[in-house]
Amino acid sequence: MVAIALHVSRDAAVKSGLFGLLGDAPVRMIDVGANTRLEEYDIFYNHATERDQEPMVANLFDRFKSGGFQDAVKEWVRNAEQEILMKVWHSYRRSGLTSVEEPDENHPVMKEARRD
Repeated sequence: MVAIALHVSRDAAVKSGLFGLLGDAPVRMIDVGANTRLEEYDIFYNHATERDQEPMVANLFDRFKSGGFQDAVKEWVRNAEQEILMKVWHSYRRSGLTSVEEPDENHPVMKEARRD
């Protein structure tokens, strides 16, 4: 998770519609894969107060929208899912419910774990 504080005028925030119709929703969470939603935050480039026009923030937005970042996130998700599935299988195996060493993707336990 990355937190970025955007300091824009109340007028710009309200006009953008990104922070509620009245600017009453100042905190937003955006999924890393939501490039279209990230594009909406270009308000930063046009309306950030001078003291908040940090190159690092612009760099973060550019990285979030890049294909390399999106690919890295997908790879991380794949690896995390695989790690969780392996732990489920080994737990199932330790409980004596199977003697098979390697996970069987077609096994009901694995199918249920993948659904979960």
